[in-house]
Amino acid sequence: MLYQGFVKSYDIQIFPSNSTGPYGYTRVVALTGTFGLASLSFIPAGRPIPPGSKRPGSSDPDIFDLFWPLDDYSAIVDLLRNEKPIAFYFDDTDQSIGVTTYDPEPVGENEGDVRLRRVRNP
Repeated sequence: MLYQGFVKSYDIQIFPSNSTGPYGYTRVVALTGTFGLASLSFIPAGRPIPPGSKRPGSSDPDIFDLFWPLDDYSAIVDLLRNEKPIAFYFDDTDQSIGVTTYDPEPVGENEGDVRLRRVRNP
């Protein structure tokens, strides 16, 4: 079944790189939106990435436990911080997951002065 909707807010959790929890994730991005709640857990290279799922028995809201390679963490955070609107989808029939801009984005839509985003060396 395909679950989808708009992201309204997000929360970031960071754990030590040597974390040995049940799935070995070190970063979590929790999304809240019209689809329910989605926990995107990011797994470091070399650790197995379990399949994602809708949490059994969850409804109103639906809760999703999803796993991604740690290499994707920065891109997801960048998207959430710099774009809007953002959509989420999860299809439990083929395990496809996405966090995307909702409509085609116009080039140079004036999302801020990139010079302000640069880190300056002291």
